[in-house]
Amino acid sequence: MIPMQCKRSYHYSSTYLSTLGELLNPKQESINNKPNIFILMNSYLLIHKYELILVPNNQELDTFWERNMILLVGSNKGGSGKTTVVCNLAIALAKQGKEVCLVDADKQSSAANWCAERETANKEPSITVVQKYDNISSTIKSLAEKYEHVIIDVAGRNSREMITAAAVSDILLCPSQCSQLDLDTLGELQQQVEQVKDLNPALKVLVYQTMASTNAKVIEKERNDFEEYVSEFPEFKALQAIGRYRKIYRDVFSDGLSVLESTNEAAANEIMDLYEEIFTHG
Repeated sequence: MIPMQCKRSYHYSSTYLSTLGELLNPKQESINNKPNIFILMNSYLLIHKYELILVPNNQELDTFWERNMILLVGSNKGGSGKTTVVCNLAIALAKQGKEVCLVDADKQSSAANWCAERETANKEPSITVVQKYDNISSTIKSLAEKYEHVIIDVAGRNSREMITAAAVSDILLCPSQCSQLDLDTLGELQQQVEQVKDLNPALKVLVYQTMASTNAKVIEKERNDFEEYVSEFPEFKALQAIGRYRKIYRDVFSDGLSVLESTNEAAANEIMDLYEEIFTHG
């Protein structure tokens, strides 16, 4: 049974959907730079979150993709700004009127504490936060039925939380500084992704440069070095958006705020560039 007008359908196993995708499109070509979308007569057939969904036209296809996503923000290196990215993206989504749930799967609870600070100060928009550890896949799938977007924050290491979240996520966003210590962890991440794709073949991996220099003399070289290193991993894509090292990110975080709620236009533009590249450009 295939629903019309983007309605929910029955869930299927990842093996079934992967096989169906190969039959529909043996070359795995993408449409609108989005995976697992196939032309069926005059409509689009999506394989999304273990479902088959029939979308009648290109406009609704873009709308559907923008409003339905499980985003995991994780890496094998701490200190890359994962929680900062998670909280700022949550506000970016909420400000666009999206229903978003933040899952804090890091036992340091930084994201949950940030949400608590917002709640105490009665800041709007409010962000729903759920704390969950160990195997979090079933929790994430359940939340994805209730919210348009689920964003997951995990610890900066190889963890059970990261692996089980990746198994049900649409995108793994990996924040990384342009440092040898950070970039060296991409090899380990590639091995993890290869294993996870046995369960979730549609998983996309996006690498986001964080804490980049604001020094005009080194900006170009640093970016070239970053892109060159990421290009060594064909399954990873380096995002065009860049997060730079700015004190404002730390200052607003302690107050339960996002840079989108500050007067720092440069930092706000960085977050919106990231938001648009992930959620609207596919």
